[in-house]
Amino acid sequence: MYRRKGAVAAWAWLISLLLHVVVLGAFSTMRLTGRPDTRVSKSRAEAARAQIRRISEALPVTPKPRITHLLSASGSQSVSKRPLDIPVRSRIAPAESAEAIDVEASGDAFAGALWSRGVEFFGQFTDVRKICYVVDCSGSMHGRIGLVKKRLKASIASLRPDQFFYVIFFLRGESLLESGDGVLVRATPSAKSAAYDFVDQAMPAGTTNPLNALRRAMELRDDSGAGAGLIYFLTDGFDFEPDGSATFAEQVSSLRAQLAGDVVINTLGFWTQAGDEAILREIARMTGGEFVDIEW
Repeated sequence: MYRRKGAVAAWAWLISLLLHVVVLGAFSTMRLTGRPDTRVSKSRAEAARAQIRRISEALPVTPKPRITHLLSASGSQSVSKRPLDIPVRSRIAPAESAEAIDVEASGDAFAGALWSRGVEFFGQFTDVRKICYVVDCSGSMHGRIGLVKKRLKASIASLRPDQFFYVIFFLRGESLLESGDGVLVRATPSAKSAAYDFVDQAMPAGTTNPLNALRRAMELRDDSGAGAGLIYFLTDGFDFEPDGSATFAEQVSSLRAQLAGDVVINTLGFWTQAGDEAILREIARMTGGEFVDIEW
């Protein structure tokens, strides 16, 4: 009996010893979670850096957008030289003189977006209700009249329904092309459409003598007898003798006093020479208008 108990005790000790050996061996091979394996960490870091390199090399490099400078090379804004007392807008450079929209295609849906800014013609804005456009269509306007027509039609498209307008082209000496029969018309869709057709048909011819056209513009009235409040006068220059140039602005002032003492004349010079530009500036000054020098 004692011999059997001793054998059992011996086996128990042997099993206990084996269990301790197994447990100790398991602990010796385990890694505590709080102690990172540096070799694994380094391996993962290298893999991450390699992945970043691959992504950066695969992505296209997009350059910064180029910004068009609004200032001239000298660092100052490109403006026309003028006496300080003459209201003048900045020069209209080619980049600003983009082609007008296709008003026939867009119609008054486009015009509605512009009504909040007023009527615009080559950078000149106005809220005047009655407007007459006096536009040079002489032979010297070949190569330029296409742009002028597009800008003119876009300006007509921007007229509000409560505004009135008229268009006069001057050509062949004192010959005139008129959009109507001498009466300022309301800017209805049908009137605008008829004006677009009229503008498209005008073709440059003859010499430049706008005095008759300006007289006609000052004579215009609407159905109530009211005349134009603003005349847009666009030309690329005059074909006057020297003595005629000296008195042209005075003739315009005299006509204004006789026919339309309150009308404002905004003048637009299309690559005009110095002498012609001086005349346009003077007309704008005398009538309280603005001058724009168009470069195209």
